[in-house]
Amino acid sequence: MSRLQSRCLFGLALLLSGGGAAEAAESVPLFTDLGALCHPITTTSEQAQHYFDQGLRLVYAFNHEEAISFV
Repeated sequence: MSRLQSRCLFGLALLLSGGGAAEAAESVPLFTDLGALCHPITTTSEQAQHYFDQGLRLVYAFNHEEAISFV
């Protein structure tokens, strides 16, 4: 896993892990058109699972080479 992927997953986990998660969940969109990739995590929160899967899809879909070309 790349450094960027690790940071994205860490940020998502931090966002959903406690203080302010309820407020953040209201302002962070949950996209429904990113595919069906799912990786079960240990949680009782269906919403947390959806946000984790969304973050995973976004990490895998990110085109690093294209992003670097803009630097």
